[in-house]
Amino acid sequence: MLITALAAALVGLLAAGIGCFALVTSSRDAPGPTECDGDTCIPTLRAAPVVAALKSQGHECRIDGDGWVCDLDIGDVHYELEVGITSEDQIYEVRAEVTKPEDAQLSAQSLNYLVWAASLPFGDDKPTMSEIRSWVTGRAKDNKDSKAKISGYEYELDSSNPHTITFTFRGVRS
Repeated sequence: MLITALAAALVGLLAAGIGCFALVTSSRDAPGPTECDGDTCIPTLRAAPVVAALKSQGHECRIDGDGWVCDLDIGDVHYELEVGITSEDQIYEVRAEVTKPEDAQLSAQSLNYLVWAASLPFGDDKPTMSEIRSWVTGRAKDNKDSKAKISGYEYELDSSNPHTITFTFRGVRS
């Protein structure tokens, strides 16, 4: 029963989260990363609303080094999202990790979590979000390390470990 409730919370995060970030990001105004505080950041998205959305869906979040780390356990699957931030609360890097039993298949919920994290810079840009969904979905189950550059961001997805899938993106300077 508890696992079902936590799974529903994760699905709620994914459904409500994308809408929430569409309100605070607008890729039409800023299609790629911008210079900020010595880094390359998502131009219109701050860490505070991302962390608030994660906390509202059951993640435990803490400041760690130069950013936030948010964790959620649902059954035997562990979700972790790290958000690298500048002194101005701008996001320069996002790392999402799904840890599952080695013999378990990647669930639709876990895949959606990775896609959700990958889509953060693009709020309401449906074509780019579709491209990201396709890229993440195609790489998450192929058991290797993959890289791509999409709309000014460097994406890396490592699915070479059957126990852990790690996804990272960061802005790339032109």
